[in-house]
Amino acid sequence: MMGEVTRDVGGLDRRLEIVALVAILVVAAFFRMYQLDRVPPGLTHDEAANGHDAAWVLRGVRPLYFATNYGHEPLYCYLVAGVSALGGVSVNEISLRLTSALCGLGMILGAYALARRMFGVPVALATAMGLAISFWPVATSRQGLRPLTLPLLLVPAIYCFWRGVEPAPGKGTRGWLVAGGVLAGASFYTYMASRAMPLLFLLFVLYLATSHRDRLTDRWPALALFFVLMIAVAAPLFIYLRAHPGAEGRISELGTPLQELARGNPRPVVSNAISGLGVFSFRGDPRWRYNLPGRPIFDPLTSLFFYGGLALALWRWRDPRHALLVGWLAVGIIPGLVTGAEHNTIHLIATQPVAYLLVGLSVVELGRRLWQRGRLLRWTAVLGLALLLVWNGWLTAHDYFLVWANEPDVREVYHTNLREIARYLDAQPAGGTVVISTEYPSFWHDPYIFETVLRRQDLDVRWCDGRGGLLFPAFPTDDEDEDEVRYVFSARADLDTALGADLWPAATLLAERTLRSNDLNPWFRVYRWTGQAELGERIATLAETSPVWVSAEVNFATDPPPGVRQELPLPVSFNDQVTLLAYRLNGTSFAPGDTVELVTYWRAEGTFRQDLAIFAHLLDAQSQERGGQDVLNVPSTTWQAGDVVVQVHRFVVAADATSGTHYLELGWYDRATLDRLPVLVSGEAVADRLLLHPIEIKPPAGFEPAGGSGKCTHDP
Repeated sequence: MMGEVTRDVGGLDRRLEIVALVAILVVAAFFRMYQLDRVPPGLTHDEAANGHDAAWVLRGVRPLYFATNYGHEPLYCYLVAGVSALGGVSVNEISLRLTSALCGLGMILGAYALARRMFGVPVALATAMGLAISFWPVATSRQGLRPLTLPLLLVPAIYCFWRGVEPAPGKGTRGWLVAGGVLAGASFYTYMASRAMPLLFLLFVLYLATSHRDRLTDRWPALALFFVLMIAVAAPLFIYLRAHPGAEGRISELGTPLQELARGNPRPVVSNAISGLGVFSFRGDPRWRYNLPGRPIFDPLTSLFFYGGLALALWRWRDPRHALLVGWLAVGIIPGLVTGAEHNTIHLIATQPVAYLLVGLSVVELGRRLWQRGRLLRWTAVLGLALLLVWNGWLTAHDYFLVWANEPDVREVYHTNLREIARYLDAQPAGGTVVISTEYPSFWHDPYIFETVLRRQDLDVRWCDGRGGLLFPAFPTDDEDEDEVRYVFSARADLDTALGADLWPAATLLAERTLRSNDLNPWFRVYRWTGQAELGERIATLAETSPVWVSAEVNFATDPPPGVRQELPLPVSFNDQVTLLAYRLNGTSFAPGDTVELVTYWRAEGTFRQDLAIFAHLLDAQSQERGGQDVLNVPSTTWQAGDVVVQVHRFVVAADATSGTHYLELGWYDRATLDRLPVLVSGEAVADRLLLHPIEIKPPAGFEPAGGSGKCTHDP
């Protein structure tokens, strides 16, 4: 009967089926847990943000939606917290990835149950084996990311939905649809791509209403309850998001093609759709983070089975089982078609089970046809299936564990250097304060990675980007004992030469570790520093030659009237948050094209969440900017009261800068609001900037003013 649920096991008895399923799960577990502490070779910032949020769950925080890392759904972090709690450990990279591995195994079991219910045991086993050993599901099951939780809930939701609309109305139909509605609603708490999936259930009901109306005769109330429950379960999340419209930071980024389409420009969507459709067989995700760049989801041989299964499902579209597969694939690829090939291994996650179900459907169909044509072809079918499985398993092992995991770009994007720094510090006997110079020192980036991979709890870890800034923690007063501080610099964030005089005279090299010669960040060095007193003396000396003024001038006069500019003694406070201690310049006379190097010294007066930046602008007499830089290499969000922050500003004098006196203005602003911090004198705001030592701009060497020969006076 068309649409009848196939319960044939193809000659396999129940015990053999169980043995086969257990063997598949063992193989799947091996691919997902082998060298889980080494591959991937570190953590991405997205994974670290999940680890950070899961740690907060263990501390008692119970958000409906996490605002970190541009905003994300909560289920994965709750699962990580649960796995960590059951293991009796704090959240770390192993518990993070073990959660993903378990989600991957759960998804395989769900896909097996669904395929068995719809198409029988052979298709179910083929589907499960494809998911167990193929590159795409293996890779997603080893990343500490939330997308895999979508098929983990979506597959059982579809299973329950299918049980509720199967050909023969059986006992418990209403119960299956109730369970399906709850699971479908819960899937919204997994990953953003879930928001397309209600369309699958709606389209399939419309399909049944037009082609198999008998299925719905007594099921309309139960189906209505399915959708009501789905909406009710998902409603709290959408109520929260409506009340917090800025919570989803990525929605505008991913929604740009749709916004362009709404404006009448279909090109971004069309372009993305063309590149997105090719990811299954022609050209996959071009980035190293999730894939071998350009590697399609399926190898050429498996692609044939995928398209064979899709063609079979389309040919048999009148059979609701096959129609459901086509609708699932069509709806599941929508997020990928909107965003294009990049990150498609993530955006297409809802299609992962059905893609391999289509492969399994095609493999079994071919095997059955061969099986019916004699003993020789039977052995050909068995041998061919075995070779296909071995080929896929070998491809995954080679491409993932040997090629991808050892690629320098992968080691860089997974911040292997930072993980090795953590392992070094874990092995040292001493605790204390450690300042780490890194490329991404903001608290939601490298510090999140470090708190996940570092095992010990007795370190006070501080952060800076030594390529332009340096942190001296909790600068002591004269009557305090000097504390030893360790500094760690990696190859990609080594110390700026302008800061060497502040650190190196009192620094001792403790260790140098080389990772791999072909790494993009191949080494790190560890120093002991005990120069607090010397630094204090150096700053005090510099302060004596660091004049600062406040002025409201827009047009600067060469000789301003008395009182227009007020000279202030150092230190000078900005909003009682940060205090200027001193500064130094690499000169006071420059020509257009020369580089100005300004080094400023600051003291943090507290801790706060504002993300600040320092501006240093070179202004001409009419306040036109002729060079400058807005920067802060020691993120203000990581400060503690008493820290000394040293910042390098390096910029080129504009080519169109005219000769004469120019003025350096210096100040702070909040990156979010662009509001400047006021300069305080006796607690009163007097300005929003300081003026530093004037700079003379002179003509470049060899320049002759108009009326002269017009020739350079130096040799060419």
